[in-house]
Amino acid sequence: SRRLSPMASSSSARPPPLTPRIAAFFVFNPTLGGELDEENKILYFYPPYTDLNQQKSFIGLSEAFANFVSDLSPNAPVESVHCERHRWALFPCEPPNFWMAMVLENPKNFPVKVQALDPTRPSVTSFPLDA
Repeated sequence: SRRLSPMASSSSARPPPLTPRIAAFFVFNPTLGGELDEENKILYFYPPYTDLNQQKSFIGLSEAFANFVSDLSPNAPVESVHCERHRWALFPCEPPNFWMAMVLENPKNFPVKVQALDPTRPSVTSFPLDA
């Protein structure tokens, strides 16, 4: 009979990890570029080997989330967006021009919502989002 090492048998039987993984961390300024030169908006991006089109996609979605929430709640910037595949955390470092964002890959499906702090209320405001 074939004998498996303890490492091989235990690793194949384990379920996938339940912790999120960092997909991206970046700093951007939406005023530094337009549609033709979007890469100028990117001030820092991790991991650095990420394809430029993927980087621009992350930046574009971050801008869209921020703009969507600012239209609904001008005094409360977006803080987080929870989608099926990713969780987004956004922070306006120097509003309205400099933003930091972290995107986490979800280990499984999570409820989808957008959250913004409402300075007039102690709780978090949530907006449903299908993504």
